[in-house]
Amino acid sequence: MSSLTAALAVTLAVLTGCSAGRSPAERAVPPARQGSPLKDPPQYVSTNGLLRVRIVVERRQVRLGGHRLWALTYNGFSMPPTLRLRPGDRMDFTMVNKVKPFTELRVHGLHVSPVGDSHHVLLRVHPDASLHDTFSFPSSLSPGTYWYHTYGRPHATSDATGGMSGIIVVDGLRQHLPPTLQNITEHVMALQEIQTPHDAGPGGDAGTGGPAGLVNGQSNPVIPIRPGETQLWRLANISTEVYYRLHLQGQRFRVVAQDANPVDQIWSADSLLIPAGARYDVLVQGGHPGRARLESLPYGQGSAGGRSPRPPIATAVSAGIPVRCAALPAVFASMEDLTHARIASRNTVVVTDGAAGQQYDINGLGPVRDDRVDIGARPGTVQEWTVHNASPQQRTFHVHTHRFQLMSVNGRNYAARSWQDTVYLPGYGHVVIRLRFHHTGKAVLHCHIRNEEDMGTMAVLEM
Repeated sequence: MSSLTAALAVTLAVLTGCSAGRSPAERAVPPARQGSPLKDPPQYVSTNGLLRVRIVVERRQVRLGGHRLWALTYNGFSMPPTLRLRPGDRMDFTMVNKVKPFTELRVHGLHVSPVGDSHHVLLRVHPDASLHDTFSFPSSLSPGTYWYHTYGRPHATSDATGGMSGIIVVDGLRQHLPPTLQNITEHVMALQEIQTPHDAGPGGDAGTGGPAGLVNGQSNPVIPIRPGETQLWRLANISTEVYYRLHLQGQRFRVVAQDANPVDQIWSADSLLIPAGARYDVLVQGGHPGRARLESLPYGQGSAGGRSPRPPIATAVSAGIPVRCAALPAVFASMEDLTHARIASRNTVVVTDGAAGQQYDINGLGPVRDDRVDIGARPGTVQEWTVHNASPQQRTFHVHTHRFQLMSVNGRNYAARSWQDTVYLPGYGHVVIRLRFHHTGKAVLHCHIRNEEDMGTMAVLEM
């Protein structure tokens, strides 16, 4: 937890002025081979409060990271479309499945009801069938970056590494910025690893051997920025297991939202640890003219964990007519603090490790069952969970449709600046989180290392 803890422990000084640019040592690094300019994913945008979306799931030949290969796709895109909406909107969603054996869809992090005319997390879409779903988003929906992905037990890992995951943007972050920054350039930057053999063909299964460390399906794309310019970058780790410890040479990230939860105070970090499934919305300011590598620093998840991609992930190129560097506010949004909330109940969640003949599961309950309730909650109440990692490998823990406040890590108090829906679990460690429940119906809690999720590290929550 050291990297993330260090990042959040950064003193919240007044965030003014641009970075001094790259150090002499960094300027001396030979440039890596650059890719093409960064392409944001295509967007489907809501109109008059309605986002109408039709997604066709099929295997298509695409170009990813400079490779031509077969992949699982949404609407034939190598990087699926971004779904963009506003709080209070509705989404009329149709999914058509043309792959076997079946698929499901999850909207990761969206705080929506799992019953009625909204999102039922346990529905399956069988081959040559379709699903029609209506998502009703509350006006209180938190702005920021979410994502959507397949989930079809027990093959979620192969589906996701094959390309079946995309970004959801809920507008509204800009309202917390000063007027001079409300029209800044923004980029969606989906961090992926793709594992699809080149010769699989239209009926093949996803496997190993494809490109890793991609941004929107591109290898080391170029991000143009003017000296002094402020941009909003939406960083989303939609990988199945890989962690990214992102660092931008000579620059600092100014975090304005974590897991689509605006921060109460902007905090600054030299590097960001982004576990699988997590997202950060950050402000970046252009430095002196030249190149700056966006890289994933070496990071060990454990002997069985995913390997961080080799740098660079992308290259920021500062060029053009300089602009005056904007002063960034320290105070941003507001956050409900559950430190002194009345706790209705406390639960212990143990994510087992599958070692010594044990099975992967939650609390020793065995394989998840849709008809079984593992944790119950009442809407309007607050619970405290202590989540233990029974493995030496680092893990990511996620609660579907519910966000939470991180209270402590391995017994040390944690100064949360926002809520989150995904949390890093240190090896043989534990975290304490607090959740306020709002909906009725079933949701799931699980490890977001997807192959372990496939093997059983999931439980059912019912409100």
